[in-house]
Amino acid sequence: MDNNVRELRFKTSQAGVGEDVYYCKATKRCYIRQETNITDPPAVFWLSCTKGHDNCGWSGYEASAPLRAGLIMRVIGKNGEVEFEEIIEQNSWNQDTHAKKVGLFSWEEADRG
Repeated sequence: MDNNVRELRFKTSQAGVGEDVYYCKATKRCYIRQETNITDPPAVFWLSCTKGHDNCGWSGYEASAPLRAGLIMRVIGKNGEVEFEEIIEQNSWNQDTHAKKVGLFSWEEADRG
């Protein structure tokens, strides 16, 4: 696999905080795809994450650091087909990264029917 490609499968939704969590078998890590208020064009944040612990009151996934520019986040569906890809880019307004939004979030798919 290309070092710049992460093949991901949906793991869980954290819709209450505007996040979907994806798992990458190759890296054995989870990544968070987070909604933003950027609309022109629509964008998302991709972040590394850690698993919370019940003893601290949060058992979900906690967003950590933005992923580096140049990574391709390739989401694979249940049927093994590529659902969508988002390419992480450097942004000029805060020197972090974002990706142009291509796919829907899990709660948006549910709303679509």
